[in-house]
Amino acid sequence: MSRHAYLVLAHDDPYVLVKLLQLLDDRRNTVFVHLDKRFTQTDPSRLAPVCTRSEMVFVPRRKVFWGDFSQVDAALRLFRAAAPGRYDYYHLVSGADLPLKTQDEIHDFFSRHAGREFIGYAERFDPRWATELHFFNRYMRPTNRVERAIRSRGTDNVIRLQRRLGYDHARRFGLELRKGSDWFSITHLMALHLLDNEKLIRRLLRFGHAPSELYVQTLAWNSEFRARLFDPHDEYAGSARLIDWDRGGPYVFTEKDFGELLDSDRMFARKFMSSVDRAVVDRLVEHLS
Repeated sequence: MSRHAYLVLAHDDPYVLVKLLQLLDDRRNTVFVHLDKRFTQTDPSRLAPVCTRSEMVFVPRRKVFWGDFSQVDAALRLFRAAAPGRYDYYHLVSGADLPLKTQDEIHDFFSRHAGREFIGYAERFDPRWATELHFFNRYMRPTNRVERAIRSRGTDNVIRLQRRLGYDHARRFGLELRKGSDWFSITHLMALHLLDNEKLIRRLLRFGHAPSELYVQTLAWNSEFRARLFDPHDEYAGSARLIDWDRGGPYVFTEKDFGELLDSDRMFARKFMSSVDRAVVDRLVEHLS
């Protein structure tokens, strides 16, 4: 029997999060949850009863900001908590994701492709995301307007100086930088490789732009795991995710997309928002249940 760990990064929308947990509830799964410290609409005591067949583990909380290393740090907390369980696969998902297949289908899919790493790779990206240091990450979006203005101005000045000096932060690490989707499914050995290189990840990307889209892609690409990638030529087929950036940032699925969701060969999809369309969430849960 295969055993899977689901690592959930949740920051809002308790309705979708609860539906996600219900669909992950299976005796073959353990669910590890990180709740953004600013996520005040729910707490572990309310979520714990949702799963009756799978164990649920809550990791220590921290504030997470988009585009900032805090997202990588929260993910690493989940991997550190899960790795002792030696699971066959570790699925990093957000609280706005939902599976598109039943747990039987998901376990069968990953068993048929055992040993493959499901990591999405973008065809191209600007390497300055990692070669330039963003000491004042504007994407942390502080609520204080003055602080936000200072961070933005400070980042602009620091980046301008680095470009003038020709500074390349990543050069001294000797790695080929790669970028892709934040969300992925990896084997136990790849999870250990991440944790073994946590210090390198921090040194390389602590002040990078959107490091959550760089760390696993770069580590896998520069190791023996590169040969085990499922499909490095398609960013989302490679990660077994249905994500649409052509229609949104990313696109939020609605009930009119229900047929598309059912016809997809991907295992998971994002993004869902109860404030946009709750009906598609309910229909998907009913179908998979």
